[in-house]
Amino acid sequence: MDKLLNFFMIIAWIFAIICTVAFSLCLYMNLTYPGSVEEIMDRARGIKKEWPGTMWFIGAIICWAFIFSFK
Repeated sequence: MDKLLNFFMIIAWIFAIICTVAFSLCLYMNLTYPGSVEEIMDRARGIKKEWPGTMWFIGAIICWAFIFSFK
């Protein structure tokens, strides 16, 4: 059982870091996109971009909760 918990802990660390970085990038893009030159060019072409970060946030919370609960 201890080996299985260690395996899940390693997987949780990997996914926690990936999800946190992906959520941070989505948040950064959502904050810098409005009012940028890229947005103006996209509006002229009729394109609307958005970067949903909800699933990355939920994944990060679950992974970090698992890590902190078994640490």
